[in-house]
Amino acid sequence: MPPLWLTASSIVLRREDFKAFLVDHPQAALEVMRGIGERLRQTNLLVSQRVTRNANIVHEQSLSVLDRFAIAMTDKVGSIGFFLIIAA
Repeated sequence: MPPLWLTASSIVLRREDFKAFLVDHPQAALEVMRGIGERLRQTNLLVSQRVTRNANIVHEQSLSVLDRFAIAMTDKVGSIGFFLIIAA
């Protein structure tokens, strides 16, 4: 038996025909809107779960007060002004 994708057929529906069908069948139009809304909710859920966070911000938020003090000190000690004071 051949794979399903070889035996499948497709049907083409022109936009105008689809619009006319929805006008004639408002319940079908509501079902189409419901289906689109459900897919949009699923997509939003997937995107919100896969949002990557900025690693620098996450790291900064996890620093303790002592860590922040140490970083501030090394920023000053590593500056050119500090070296000029030592050299004088």
